[in-house]
Amino acid sequence: MAMASMASASMASVALLAGDAAARARAHVALSAGASLEEVEEARHLAEDVQTEQAFLSWLASSLRSCRRYGDALRYTKRQMELWRQEEDLGEMAKSLCEIAELCITLDQVEEATEAGKTAESIFKRLKDSKGEARVLLEVVSKVEMLKGEADVAHLAAKQASILYQREGMTSGECKALKVLSEQHVSAGEHEEALQVLGEAAVRFRKCNEQIPLAEMLIAAVAVHLDVGRLSQARKAADTALGVCRQLGPSGQRQLASGLCASARAHLADRDVRSW
Repeated sequence: MAMASMASASMASVALLAGDAAARARAHVALSAGASLEEVEEARHLAEDVQTEQAFLSWLASSLRSCRRYGDALRYTKRQMELWRQEEDLGEMAKSLCEIAELCITLDQVEEATEAGKTAESIFKRLKDSKGEARVLLEVVSKVEMLKGEADVAHLAAKQASILYQREGMTSGECKALKVLSEQHVSAGEHEEALQVLGEAAVRFRKCNEQIPLAEMLIAAVAVHLDVGRLSQARKAADTALGVCRQLGPSGQRQLASGLCASARAHLADRDVRSW
């Protein structure tokens, strides 16, 4: 009787652990509303092997991050990291350490973020994982150094990340690193340097016929031009970006939306100035 009652009480947890879409959607809504972790904890303890628990923790940590429950997400990500350590899976352990560092940065836990990042970087270098090294440089080192007020060190980290991504042929990672670098320059009031980064990258992407990263660079340049009141340059960059985006097809819908927004901002700003 007791076992039947326990089974009945755990039905929701069993469905949650099994990956039932409806159960996880309900749990996500509850977590967003600030619900306790009792049900998810019960589900986690039902896991009979490491693989099942890892899969569940991956969903849970991601869900908690999207709910902005970063402290809870950090706790479960640390549990993931410990499981990978027990399994002696260095690659996955380093990835978890990156996630821990990123969450610590969000929570302003700079020292813990630095330590997690250093450990992750050491493992990635040992594994000769350039993509992992680039992630640490971009998502941990550059952000930590900006928080510490060391803009030059942050710039160098982002630049090194872009180089590593380029060597690996990962244009999406390279593009992200270059945008981070340009944003760092803007935050330091170095708009010319930001435009130089974006301009040089745009030229290279155009030569390589890399249309999506080209569009990303042009769209980022619009924001920089508008920031310093260069409306004609902003409008020109926006129109060029929009032209590129319209040729991307279904794979470039996100860039097209961003291009439309950038074009609208540039033309509205120009119209407002003309109406003064």
